[in-house]
Amino acid sequence: MHRFRRARLSDIATLQSIRHSVPEAEDPGPRDLPDTLYAQYLERRGRGWLAMAGHQEAGFVIVSLVDQAVWALYVNPAWQGQGLGRRLLQIGCHHLFSQGARQIRLTTASGVPALGFYQHLGWRPRQAPEGELVELVLDRPTLLRRRLAP
Repeated sequence: MHRFRRARLSDIATLQSIRHSVPEAEDPGPRDLPDTLYAQYLERRGRGWLAMAGHQEAGFVIVSLVDQAVWALYVNPAWQGQGLGRRLLQIGCHHLFSQGARQIRLTTASGVPALGFYQHLGWRPRQAPEGELVELVLDRPTLLRRRLAP
C-alpha cells in the first residue's frame, strides 16, 4: 500500500538519498544539491510530498510556486513502474493548478526514460531541445482532459 504525505525539513537527507538512487539523476548537474536549497523549496518557494511504500520512503516530488514548475521528481528504481511517479506528479500539478498556475514547466535530460514518461502523460516540449536538457510544459486544460490517476 502506498501513502503520500507532505515532505518536511527533517526529510531532506531521505530526499537526497532517493535522488541518488536514480542512475539518470547523475547527469547533468551536480550530484549533491545543498540542503539549504531543498529547504527553500519545501518551506518558501514551493511544497513537496513523499511517497511511502509500506514503511519505506520510495519517491518524492517538489514543486515551485514561484516558478510554477516541477523542481524535482524522483522514484527509487526499486519502486518504479508501480504508479508512484504518476501519482506524485499528479499531486504536485494539482497543487500548482489550485494555486493559479495556467502552465507548469519542468526540465529533464534528453534521452532518459523520464522524458517518455512525461510525454506519455501529456507534457510537450516548450521549444526544440538545446543540448542535454529539454524543457517541457503542461497546460491546465491538458491536465483536465487527461487523468493522471494511476
